[in-house]
Amino acid sequence: MAYDFHDKVIRGRDCPFPRWFHHPSEKPADNPFDSIVLNSSGISALTLAARCVQNEPFPGNVHIYGKPVEESRRLANGVTLRARALDFYAAAFGVPRDEILSRMYVGNPQDAATFEQRSGMATGTPESGFQFSKIFSWMHSKNARRGRPSGLPLAFGVRNSRLNRVLLELAVEHGVTLHTDSKPDPSALFSQGHGENPLVVNGTPFPLENVPLVRDRMSPTRCVVAVQVPFTSPRLEQRGIIDGKSSFITWVHRDGALDMGVFNPFRDDLSPTATFYGIVYRIIPGPKGVDKDAEQAYLYDSLVGIGDALGMDPVDPDETKGVACVPLSPWRGTANLQENVLDISRLSGAGAPIITGDGMTRAAVGGYVAAESLLAGRDVEADVNRALCRYRQINWELSLLMTTFSGLASYGMEHFPRAVMLRNSLTYYRDMWASPY
Repeated sequence: MAYDFHDKVIRGRDCPFPRWFHHPSEKPADNPFDSIVLNSSGISALTLAARCVQNEPFPGNVHIYGKPVEESRRLANGVTLRARALDFYAAAFGVPRDEILSRMYVGNPQDAATFEQRSGMATGTPESGFQFSKIFSWMHSKNARRGRPSGLPLAFGVRNSRLNRVLLELAVEHGVTLHTDSKPDPSALFSQGHGENPLVVNGTPFPLENVPLVRDRMSPTRCVVAVQVPFTSPRLEQRGIIDGKSSFITWVHRDGALDMGVFNPFRDDLSPTATFYGIVYRIIPGPKGVDKDAEQAYLYDSLVGIGDALGMDPVDPDETKGVACVPLSPWRGTANLQENVLDISRLSGAGAPIITGDGMTRAAVGGYVAAESLLAGRDVEADVNRALCRYRQINWELSLLMTTFSGLASYGMEHFPRAVMLRNSLTYYRDMWASPY
């Protein structure tokens, strides 16, 4: 079912804007554009492109300059796809949710689905092994809010590159023109002959070269350093902490901050033995405040150790392991950086990466909302900021628990864990995980 954009997002009923956020101006915006030119085939860019190409004045006039998606076994970028994101993709691409799922998987998509999220505090080290305390269920698909169907998947484990490839195929099928033979100079995107007044959309988080800036970029003061790998689960039932349809979230209190671990069901035809994937990450001073290589090495050892405690073994880590050190982006409403450029990746990505596993969802929401706002002649920047405000707020709160209040969070997880997880558990009831349809 298509998402009711005007009722739920434009009017703010799904995500009322928090008072402490800076809210950009909502002055009406005309839509003088007759074509769209994008410099990237990223997920938010594809979502915007697919929605616009099916509506006036853009049929046949949406062009992407980017590379075909290259898939590999390595787990780069996100791996947790919240089921809620599928509603936005389905609405943008004009296809049923099940078609997107069937294209992503060889086999039954339900094998990669999460129906329950469990949690527990971890103690120990990679050398001594890890143990968990106060294990409890903090989100379950059967506990949908009143008026919503229960028992629907909360999330699916899938490589970011697999989702990206599926969406690129769908976008081209719906009329988006992909140019892979040449990538023009960024400043030349304004004069590619694709209409008299093209809208240039930047689908990367970096400013376009040779295009004037209208505001300075903020220098990041912190980064998220992370390591992830797929797992088999031969001892899962023996350990008895989670089952094959559940995810597990844990924390390790180390050196005045929390390392966070997430393990989700996962299926991938490039790693057919894998049944889960796991990631461990940490917020560090950045970008030069900490030895990130040493941090990643320690986090990988922790990842394997926590996985072993759950009954899991890593799958071919030399070929599948993904590592990242990603700067934290602004928490509050963000803005376009350059003249006459829509920074869709910047707008969709604002708020910490990785922390709550919502990257692919924010890309879906941001791309779809931007397209609807553009087609309605509204202020795209303001509408995207409003639509994503709650995701940013939850990320910000969790980042504080992992850093500034890590001691209090660690104590709370040992003594009243449900209270610590309350804000995150409410995201299910606000339709930020499973589909409400």
